[in-house]
Amino acid sequence: MRIIAGTLKKRTLKEVPHESTRSTRDRVKENFFNMLPNLREEIVLDLFAGSGALGFEALSRGAKSCTFVETYKVAFNVLRENMMHLGLEGASTLHKEDAIRFLKKMNSPFDLIVLDPPYNQGLINQVLPIIKAGRLLEKDGLIALLHSHEETPEIPCAFTITKQRTYGITTLTFLEWS
Repeated sequence: MRIIAGTLKKRTLKEVPHESTRSTRDRVKENFFNMLPNLREEIVLDLFAGSGALGFEALSRGAKSCTFVETYKVAFNVLRENMMHLGLEGASTLHKEDAIRFLKKMNSPFDLIVLDPPYNQGLINQVLPIIKAGRLLEKDGLIALLHSHEETPEIPCAFTITKQRTYGITTLTFLEWS
């Protein structure tokens, strides 16, 4: 796995060695970031971060900072190793915590929230209402969902789908405030 564009292009990332996590393929990641607006100075939240590949890609492409949240110990250790390997300690904040518990404690919004939870467990449907209630997305912000093509997330009425594409088993859905 590698960073595909930006200042860290071609730098490698360690993957999480466990069947309960899945790495986002380069093709999906490239299409994902091509669908996003410019990331200059954005404040990013990578929820269900795994190895951190999406958040590190955002930092490589100009995001100001990224907060990573991962509860699984093995994945969190890989995430920390990747952060140190890339030299991104100053731009990264790591939280080894349950995503829902983390969101309920937050009180400042993000410009981009990346949600890439384990597929088909209903986690997106649990976190979107918390993001809405806590107003954790900036007014001009974007929520990027990566989910199973078999899963249809329940989108709270406060959000509008702006883009949606499917690549193999993964669907990318982008939301903004209505």
